[in-house]
Amino acid sequence: MGFIREEFPQKAKEVNIAAFADGHLKGYSVTTEIFTNMAEATRQAYAVWDQLFTLGQTSVEQMKDVCRLIQEAQ
Repeated sequence: MGFIREEFPQKAKEVNIAAFADGHLKGYSVTTEIFTNMAEATRQAYAVWDQLFTLGQTSVEQMKDVCRLIQEAQ
């Protein structure tokens, strides 16, 4: 949590980082999703993730659209 707050202070200041970390730290949030074309699904998901969360250059709606397309491709 400290890393996130240090690396992304503006983005993390209003976010309850502990809520996201808790499941990972306690091991209950790990789920595996397997898709027919896993390589393409991973590529699409990572691309939109970077655009939204890392670069701040797209919207949540774009993330929803990519998720829908990945699901439909199955």
